[in-house]
Amino acid sequence: MMPSDGSIPLGVTPTEPVIQATKGVVIYDANCPLCHGIISRFNPILTRHGWGCLPLQHPLAPTLSSRSLTQLQRAITVCPHHAPSCQGVDALVLILNGLPRTRALLWCLEQPRLKPFWEWGYRLIARHRHAISRIWRV
Repeated sequence: MMPSDGSIPLGVTPTEPVIQATKGVVIYDANCPLCHGIISRFNPILTRHGWGCLPLQHPLAPTLSSRSLTQLQRAITVCPHHAPSCQGVDALVLILNGLPRTRALLWCLEQPRLKPFWEWGYRLIARHRHAISRIWRV
């Protein structure tokens, strides 16, 4: 159940902190060492800029995103307060939009001729993320 003030509670059990995310929630795969490592590294920055991070294994993830668990396992999902949820490169663009020193990367990601390349690369990495984690020992 979402609070009426628009904030999103990320904790359900007493051991999990409740984060009031002002922009929305980033849903990631906590069982993937690569995904978990990236989120662990950037969580302080995301939190400072108003994003909460929630593992897709959390019971609230499908409800917040209006996506099935299978859909959530395909790519990182962002659930902003002001728009429908999005995944993959579109989710990265939404997150990067509010972060400092990301203008050049955003420019590259938003180029119409390059976007299919970025989407293909993202899907390739997402599909093989567990193997990449084992190879890089993340």
